[in-house]
Parts: sequence; structure tokens; C-alpha cells
Amino acid sequence: MKLKQYIVLILIAIVSCTEPYELQTENFEDLLVVEATITNEYKKHVVKLSHTIPLEETTPSIEHGANVKIISNTGLEFHFSEVEDQYVSDQEFQIESGLDYTLQIQTSNGKTYISTPEKTPTAIGIDEVNAIQETKDTVLGVAIKVTSSDPSNTAKFYRYEYTETYKIIPPYWSPNKVEVNANDELIVSPRTTETRVCFSSKESNSINVTTTEDQSENTVFNFNVHFLSKEDPKITNRYSILVKQYIISSEAYNFYKTLKTLSSNGSLLSQVQPGFIVGNITNTNNPEEKVVGFFEVSTVSEKRIFFNFDDIFPNETSSSYFYDCGIQDYTSLVDFPSPNSPLFGGRVDLFYFIRNNEIVYYDHHPTSGLYLMVYSYCGDCTSFSSNVQPDFWQ
Repeated sequence: MKLKQYIVLILIAIVSCTEPYELQTENFEDLLVVEATITNEYKKHVVKLSHTIPLEETTPSIEHGANVKIISNTGLEFHFSEVEDQYVSDQEFQIESGLDYTLQIQTSNGKTYISTPEKTPTAIGIDEVNAIQETKDTVLGVAIKVTSSDPSNTAKFYRYEYTETYKIIPPYWSPNKVEVNANDELIVSPRTTETRVCFSSKESNSINVTTTEDQSENTVFNFNVHFLSKEDPKITNRYSILVKQYIISSEAYNFYKTLKTLSSNGSLLSQVQPGFIVGNITNTNNPEEKVVGFFEVSTVSEKRIFFNFDDIFPNETSSSYFYDCGIQDYTSLVDFPSPNSPLFGGRVDLFYFIRNNEIVYYDHHPTSGLYLMVYSYCGDCTSFSSNVQPDFWQ
């Protein structure tokens, strides 16, 4: 799963501190960090291994050269190979109902780690994902809510992830472009590539867990997975969200809930510091060694929805965008305008910015030599996004 790994690292690095803390590390412990989730999705699964780092360092410390495998209680073995700083299963596989799975790791220094056996949970589908206008903490926006039910009354613990995909249209797009040719002339011509409509995606990085353990009916009803302000530019045009639901064990639920609680308790660098979060992975020769992370075995289902801005806010439009934009005036008739000129810049600046793709064409007045230009991200969405429409888009 996509945990906020920096939170884990902060928790570990400051575990021994009891005084107000500056960004320096004392009593640092080099601990193995494990991120591993296998599901009923038939695919190549991934295990990530790294080490904690001191607060003053920023470069990740990847565990290279490890031997990683997952074993079922029926003797099935799935081996993993190192690929680009992570470990990928050599073959596609999916977990099977009724089986237990154990993660085994041998690091490059010869240490061996093993998880507790984790049982395959019941697979439960998502009934509904809805986008609802809602006010949260005085902020008007749209809430993404999930409803799911389990008639078998066996699934009690749920975790959610999501991927947002949204349509981007720059506010100052023009069908034309301007270029500087070899003779230092400005040439205006029609665009030949799509620069008006783009699509971007963003994966969740928060911890979303819930339980039905104390409910008479085993139903997750309108659980709030995500909230977007009305002013969020991601919903200005058309927006889609893919919600993934994981059925997890009670131990996994408690692990993630504790991590979420600690990471949301205001400043982590306060006088009262949190303790170590125990997972389900231990060193076979030294059970007292701390290991960060949790080996999760879960069943997953997913559902995607789409909506336009006016689906949530009828008869309204949004002008929110990802950047502040405005038109900038340049003259092509003089190298530099006078200090008292209202123009933004002259020919030297104009040519320089065009050649470096910092500004793009919006309009011009041939007789006056005035060019109306905008920053690239205000007129060309490919400057920060992709003009390839996703296959699932509708």
C-alpha cells in the first residue's frame, strides 16, 4: 500500500526523544522497513524493502540484494527478484480463499525475517461510490463516499485507497503558436499537437480504514473516502475517482489505525513522543529487533465514478486552476521598452522566453507589434500534464 513512509521514518527516528526536538537525530536506529501487500488480483506483486534514515538525510536507503519469497500453508512458493529498487514476483499470482501466506526475507547481511501467517479474507464487493455535495469544517465541496455490505457477516475490517483522474483545460489556450525562426523572425502558425485538453492522475497517500465490528448490520454506509473543496481545480471540468476496497485482518486494521492516529496528532516533534508501532514481521534469530511495516494479505474490489462540476453544483461553473494566470504584453519592435513603458518586456525577453518554452502565444496585434503571451502552464496543458486520454475515460 502507499503509506506515508516519511511519517514512519519520523516516528522511528524520534522514538527515544522526550524533549522539544530540532531536526537532528540522536540515538538513531537503523531498522528494516517492509511494505508488502498481496491480494486476490492476478498480477505480479511487489515488496519494498528499505531502511530508516536520520531526519537530516533525504536520500532513501534501499535494501538491495535481499532474497524475498512468500509461502502458502500448502507449500506454494512465490519468489521475488529485485527490479528498480523494489522486489517483484517472478510470476503472476493471486491469493486463494482458505489459504495462509507468510513473507520470508533474507537481507544482504544474512539476517532472516518472517511474518506471521496471514489468512485470506472474504472477498466483498463495493455496492456504491457516490459524490455528494457537503460542507466539511465550513468548507463547501464534494465528498466521495463508499457503501459496502457483507451478507456473510465475515468481513469486519476495511481499508480504502483511490486514484483520481481529472481533465485539465488551460484558461488561456490558443489554437495558434509562435516560434522564432532562423532569421530571428516571429512566425505564428496553427498548433499541430493537442495542447488544450489533458489528463492527470494522482494516487491517495492517506490512511483510510474503518470497521463494522460493533455494528448490528455488517454494512459500511457512506464512509467518507475523500473530500475536495469546491475550489479544487481537479473538479473544474470532469473528474473521475477509482476507489479500491481492501478487506483486511483485525491486526492490519489496528496497525493502520494506530499509524493514522499518531500521524494526525498535530506536531510529531512535541514533548510527548509516540512509541514504536509493532507490525507482524520479526527477525528469526532476534525477536527483540524492531522491524517497521506490516505484511498484508487482503482481498480487493474496486469501483469507478465520473462527474462534472455542474453535476455537483448545478447551474454553476468553476474558474479554479492549478496556477495563477494572466496575460503578459511584449513588443517585438524594440529590444527593451523604456522604464516608463506599460509593456512587460521587449523583443529580447520575448525571444528568450519563447525559445525556452517559458511562455506561449495567446494573441497578437500585427500592426503594433504587440504580442499577448502567457506562461506555458496557462496556455499549454502538456507543460505539466499529458494529452493522452486514458482508455477508461468517458
